[in-house]
Amino acid sequence: MNKNLKGASVAISLCLLVAVHAAASDSNRGRVIFDSILRQYPGLTLYLQSGLMGENARLIAEVPRSKWTRMTAADKRALASYVQSELATVRSSPSRYSLTPTTAPIWPTHRAAFEQICDACWEIHVGTYDRKNRSLLDDWSIAIKGGAPRESAPRHMLHEANLRPLTATNAAIGVNLYNAAGGHEATIVAVDAAADRITVRYNNGVREPKTLSAVGRFWYVK
Repeated sequence: MNKNLKGASVAISLCLLVAVHAAASDSNRGRVIFDSILRQYPGLTLYLQSGLMGENARLIAEVPRSKWTRMTAADKRALASYVQSELATVRSSPSRYSLTPTTAPIWPTHRAAFEQICDACWEIHVGTYDRKNRSLLDDWSIAIKGGAPRESAPRHMLHEANLRPLTATNAAIGVNLYNAAGGHEATIVAVDAAADRITVRYNNGVREPKTLSAVGRFWYVK
């Protein structure tokens, strides 16, 4: 190999190693900063948020505004680096930061969204800390975030290509209902399309009346 090319290759490799080390150092420092925040302000957390159908999934860190304003620019960057680094954890262990119970009917849909969360899908929220309720007040705002748009057109996490949204046209007695991850959840046992109503039987045998147009947002048929 040409000595100049070999030298350039070595230099590039060293630069990459330095960049990787710096990123790891920042995220580790950010973890320490956030752990300190959690100790000082009980109740705050790192959590996942998602739309009903799994759209706009994002990882959110909460920081009291009084704390944020005292942080240096370097500390803010380190905290942002830590939050972004935890997206890998989200993909491998979606339930770790999720507020959705894994027993909830919508969990498979949210899990599918969290497993595919993008590298830019994170935010840091700052607001007034309410020590009594151990949370940020409603005056919170987004201090810094990844490049992904916070709002976008709803996208359905349809893991099976033959899933179709439940509508008045395909609602019929005996039709099985699935969540967006393809899991069977209930079966239609009665239909009153004129009244926009159906009755479903869940897998555990329980029967419930439902508003067709409402459940059509998260149930699918094959």
